[in-house]
Amino acid sequence: MPGARAMTYAEREAFIDAGLDPMFTDQKITPQRERDIVGWMLKNIYQDCDFSGQPYPKCRNLAYRTYELTIKAEEDEVKNL
Repeated sequence: MPGARAMTYAEREAFIDAGLDPMFTDQKITPQRERDIVGWMLKNIYQDCDFSGQPYPKCRNLAYRTYELTIKAEEDEVKNL
């Protein structure tokens, strides 16, 4: 399992364009939406890794930690402006 990292600018833009970023939508996080978010992150951010044998909770945690690192980094940058 790879370590979590923040999304690059291009990855974040693609995530927003895919309609998955919770900050840019009013949609609730349903089980299907969570599946879409986790799947998108694993396929688009960690594409060199094979997650097929990994437990779903670990995959979900990696995706959520990735998002957290991305958002936290943005918040810190705005504070420092």
